[in-house]
Order: sequence, then C-alpha cells, then structure tokens
Amino acid sequence: MYCKYCGQEIDEDSTFCKYCGKRIEKLNNTEKNIKITSTEPATSNAETSSATKNDAPINITNKRQNNSSIIANEIVANLKMIGLVICVLGIYYLGFSIFHNKDIKPLNENSYYGESCYDPKSISGNWEFSWERHYYLEMTTVKPYSQWSQIDQKIGIPPHVPLSGSTLALSMNLKPEDALRIADEMANNKEIPTTIIEKIKNNAKSNAQKDREDFNSSITSIRIAGHKKDLEHKMTICTIISLVFFIGGRYLIKFRKWVIKNKTN
Repeated sequence: MYCKYCGQEIDEDSTFCKYCGKRIEKLNNTEKNIKITSTEPATSNAETSSATKNDAPINITNKRQNNSSIIANEIVANLKMIGLVICVLGIYYLGFSIFHNKDIKPLNENSYYGESCYDPKSISGNWEFSWERHYYLEMTTVKPYSQWSQIDQKIGIPPHVPLSGSTLALSMNLKPEDALRIADEMANNKEIPTTIIEKIKNNAKSNAQKDREDFNSSITSIRIAGHKKDLEHKMTICTIISLVFFIGGRYLIKFRKWVIKNKTN
C-alpha cells in the first residue's frame, strides 16, 4: 500500500511509515476499492464512446401500433373529405331548390299550366273547366218536362237519358258562349221550369269548379313527384362526382408524392 502522507510504498501490515514516521490508519474496504479504482488506467475516448453507443437504449417500434396509427389517420382524413362532400351537397341542394323554385309551385290562379319544367306535354282525363259546356251536356241528357213523373217534378231532380259519345265530342268543340246559347234553347224547347234551370246551372258551375280543382291537384302532384325524382337523380350524380373528386383526388396526390419520392431516391 501507499502512505497517505508521503506517498511512498510501504508494507500492507505497517503501522508507521518507515519514510515519514507517521502513523498509518488502516483503510476500510470502501477506501481500498476507491484507491484501486483510482489507480486503474483511464479508458480511451474511443472506448468510452463505443460503450456509450452500446449502452444507449434501442427503440423497438411496434409494427402493430404503426399500422393502427396509419389506419386511424386514413380514417380521419377520409372523414374530412366526406365532410367536404356533405358541404358541397348542401350548397348544390340550396342552388337546385332556388333554381327550381317556380317549378314546384301549386297550379292555381297564380300559376299556369306549362310554367313548370315538370308539367307533362299531354295529360289524360275528362276535365271540363267551362260551366257552360257542363250546362250544355246536362241539358242534352235531360228529358222534356212533360216526361217527368210527379215525383221528379216535386223533388226537382230531372230524369236523364244516356249521354252519347258524339254529343260529348261536339260539346268539346263548342265555344262557351255557343254552348250556353244552345243549352238555353234546349231548356225552352223542353219547357224546363226556370227554377230547375237555375239549379242545373249552379250544378254545372260546381262541376266545372271541381274539375278545375282536380286538374290543379293532379298537375301539382306531378310537379312535386317530378321535382323529387329529378333532385334524387342529380344529388346521386353530385355525390358520386364529389366523392371521386375529394377522396380519389387525395389518394392521387398521395400516389404522386410517393412516386416523386421513390424516383428521387
């Protein structure tokens, strides 16, 4: 061992230093270890650096976690694209509704047939809007007053004969004023009482009004159905185009970046 005062090497079991004469205290195990450690030659910088590198923690990437992260990011990105698609559909729906606002107006005195793009070019049905023609058809089928029974005369309901197809076709070609004039002449010839004539005229006006309302209701229903079908068709096309544009375009951009990166490498 070495004397802690003069630094000279002395025997391990010495009590006094034979060089300086001072008392030597026994060193414990910890101090010996420290002494021994301090006397060991220092390692080189290269070895230290190598040890540091070897002792550095190694990051082990979890492949499953990476895959989950990639999938989550893709889902979030695609959800954003779907959000943009919904915004586009909302804007398109608003524009479509404004553009076709007049095409779904109910057919009434403020609207006319043919105003809407959904109105049919032709429509089947026996609608007669002229009360004069209704009055004409009624008078052609009413029996002469002399052929009425007492019960018919009492209740004021005229008996009728079947309506022929030729009479119906003729009435459609008559002008309203001509139909009224001919019907009045037939009423006089058949000696129909004035009270019953007025009753028949009021009934003709009611039938003409009912035909008008039925026609308006039918055309309005056709307009609404046509608008709904057209909207569904256009919205479907808009949805497909928007999805292809946003989501397909996103993957196309990612693919282009991937090609550029790998081509550079």
